[in-house]
Amino acid sequence: MIAKSDVKAILCTVPLNPKRSRAGTQLHANSGIICLINYSQKRGYDVDFYDLNVLVSCESEVRDYFSSNRYDIVGISVAVSTGYYPVKRLAAIIREASPDAIIVVGCAITASANVLLRKTEVDVCVLGNGQKPWLALLDYVRENGTAIHYDKFQSIQGLAFMDADDELVFNGYGEKIPAEVGLFQPDYEILKRGLKQRPELIADYFCDYRQIPSFNNDSRSHEPGRRRMVGTIWTTRGCVAKCTFCQQFIKGMQNYTLEAIERTLVDLKEKYNVGFILINDDCFGLPVGNALEIAKLLNRHGFVWSISGHRCTTFKREHFELFRSLGCTWIGIGTESASQDILDIMEKKFQTSDIVRCFTDVIETGLPTQMNICIGMPGESNRTVLETAAMGAEISRMMKIPPATITGITYAKPFPGTPLYEYGQLVGCIGESVEEEEQYLLGLNDSRADYSNFINLTSMSERNAAFWAHLYRYEATRQYFNAGHLNGIKRIPLTDEVALFREIASGYVGVHSSRIVKTLRFCFHFIAIMNEYASRSSLAVITRMPRPVLYGFMRNLFYCDHLFKKAVKAAAGIFKSSAHGALEDWCHEVVHFRQKRKAPPLPRVDSLRRINRDLKMNLSPPASITEKNWRWIREGQ
Repeated sequence: MIAKSDVKAILCTVPLNPKRSRAGTQLHANSGIICLINYSQKRGYDVDFYDLNVLVSCESEVRDYFSSNRYDIVGISVAVSTGYYPVKRLAAIIREASPDAIIVVGCAITASANVLLRKTEVDVCVLGNGQKPWLALLDYVRENGTAIHYDKFQSIQGLAFMDADDELVFNGYGEKIPAEVGLFQPDYEILKRGLKQRPELIADYFCDYRQIPSFNNDSRSHEPGRRRMVGTIWTTRGCVAKCTFCQQFIKGMQNYTLEAIERTLVDLKEKYNVGFILINDDCFGLPVGNALEIAKLLNRHGFVWSISGHRCTTFKREHFELFRSLGCTWIGIGTESASQDILDIMEKKFQTSDIVRCFTDVIETGLPTQMNICIGMPGESNRTVLETAAMGAEISRMMKIPPATITGITYAKPFPGTPLYEYGQLVGCIGESVEEEEQYLLGLNDSRADYSNFINLTSMSERNAAFWAHLYRYEATRQYFNAGHLNGIKRIPLTDEVALFREIASGYVGVHSSRIVKTLRFCFHFIAIMNEYASRSSLAVITRMPRPVLYGFMRNLFYCDHLFKKAVKAAAGIFKSSAHGALEDWCHEVVHFRQKRKAPPLPRVDSLRRINRDLKMNLSPPASITEKNWRWIREGQ
């Protein structure tokens, strides 16, 4: 046995967006790694950190680093499954440079443990809360070195690994530990350590308040003497909900202590010139009394702040009024859909009336907000999209802002470990073999959540599904302007219509390209530009055109344009050089996943989790230990 101080351990992130521009981009600290390092340190282990998500070092630099710094155990933290390819590349580099190191992967990506352990150099996956399993692995290395003894791994809860018989072993999810023991706010000294020879990149965790409209548009932000930078904190970890599309790697929710939050606020203010706070919780505000204390704490330290998300059933109007008076400038509301059928399938556990009530309270309080919707869950149809659009128009009229301006639209993506992904496999749309699952994960490397990489698990045609985001905007805009006179809303002046068209066109053609390139891009994207403009225009000739004529024509035109562009991209790929530097910059050439079959209609409107349980009643018993554990992991927590 060696001393704890002699165990060489490191935790790493991977580059999730290697082509991002540093200008105007604020990154958020990896809370899981911060918790693991602090938890380990309090138990005598000194764990290093290598933040590749900020550094985006080229592969040769990473290889040199791990060749020069031999570690006994290397942990890789990846929040979502879009990071599969960078994990595979990083694990291969580590194995080449440090052949004896134990390579561990944690967070939500481990829902694909069977693929990670068979198709990459990863030795162990940690599932669920990671503090205790990670500490147990450090103890294992201290007592046994880096040789893997499967019998000793069997006793560590929270691990998945391949045993000597090549079977997938899973010991159950990592145990939750008390918040006051295992939760830690961002530690910027640890974050600097992860930047190695480039500590100046700590600035990537902050941005100027003027880059965030919700801050820049509030008069309190411009008060004399206010610090200019924006910092991020968490007040909770996890979520009370279990939405069937959400890839949560831990179960339930825990609250950070007020003492820990206050220490972080003081540190941000005094060391990093922070005067603005983004609360980056998935589910802010429970219990309500704790949220009110946090609001008072932020105000006492002179911060202007905003909330990224909360459940629409959490607060009442008096709470929003108090938040605004204490410095809140914006609050996000978890919406996803305004069709009760889709809310039930998502297992949101609230009613559409709750959404309307929450938006009404927030808007009448004077707090800015927006509506974020997620399209494409099983059970989605033209009817459910139109129901959501009707509420979008109603909320927009309350705010007197056009729907397209305040609505974010994404398409649902089946992430491993969610009921949505499990449903895709149970109905035969997503393959179940290791090779098929890896191809699916490589397709997820394209993290965009639009129709271009949508997996259609609805029973609707591709022609309809492709148009849903536009259908929402057409219908919401139609209802907003056609009934706008009742709310004092006027149609957009013609000069502003022209400006809107130019703004949309510039997003497709670019602003710094040559004239001939702009012309070619405009011609190539002409239908997309016209479709987007028409879906946002207030012109009566568009908003009063009969729905079957307008929607039918634009749906067919858009789908033809989609097929044409898809064919052009496929043809262009034939001539693409295989010597392209994708491996060097951590980007994998996008693999477009092809469904095995068309999804059937949902048997009923119900939680997708319960529908899956019924589908699994028809499955034959697992034929092996691997299949048993693979099914268990696939279900998620």
